[in-house]
Amino acid sequence: MEKSTTFLSGPEMAPPDDELLRLSEHPSSAERLAARVWNKAGGLLSSLAAQLQLETGVAVAVFCVESGGDGFGPGGRMLIRFENHHFFRHWGKANSEVFHTHFQFDAKRPWTGHRWRASAAGEFELVHCGQAGEWRAFEFARSLDETAAKLSISMGSPQILGSNHAAAGFGSVHEMFDAFSSSERRQIEAFFDFLQKSEAQPRMVPALRQKDFRRFAELYNGPGNAAAYGEKIKQMYDTFERLRAARKPGGETILDVMEQLQDV
Repeated sequence: MEKSTTFLSGPEMAPPDDELLRLSEHPSSAERLAARVWNKAGGLLSSLAAQLQLETGVAVAVFCVESGGDGFGPGGRMLIRFENHHFFRHWGKANSEVFHTHFQFDAKRPWTGHRWRASAAGEFELVHCGQAGEWRAFEFARSLDETAAKLSISMGSPQILGSNHAAAGFGSVHEMFDAFSSSERRQIEAFFDFLQKSEAQPRMVPALRQKDFRRFAELYNGPGNAAAYGEKIKQMYDTFERLRAARKPGGETILDVMEQLQDV
């Protein structure tokens, strides 16, 4: 089985206790997210970012925007996004009648208009309506073609498309799916492998070094929503840097705040 060759071992996921980010009494949602991502995985993110000469805040911001900082959703299942137009490319084009019976997407803007139905007589429903909807569509596509379905989902916290499994350091999409299903650490390591091995690497890594977030978003997610994605990454980067600059001894960590909210 082929595995990541660049980051086979590394630091602890979390940063040292004295580097945990602490929040003010009334933090914004962006501050909560940035602190949660850093306090959970900052040790690993910082180490791997340094190897590529990237600022830590850049890595934190990307993970905040791509998946809300999480690799797993409700019930412990890996976060996914099922892409109808990719499933059409990998399977539907050769099985057009069956595909169009069960899946829809906008031909002019193929990353939009994603709907599906299990029954030919049923009503089409949105794919992108939460993780339950993503998994229902994926599981149905999986029943038609396992490999094509996995090639057509973005996986885990970095939301890497299954068809990019080789650049992420895996010998097959099935290996990637299994690894991403096993731990967030493997997801994070795969992201940094992807930055180095993808065809867009000569442009993607320099874009992150220069903090050209729109350019990075265009290379990483496609041109469709590059401006919006880039702006979100910039805002999260700025939020994280403000929190780090304001870090003081004592106070509450994001974990303390979350525990208090659960008790309310």
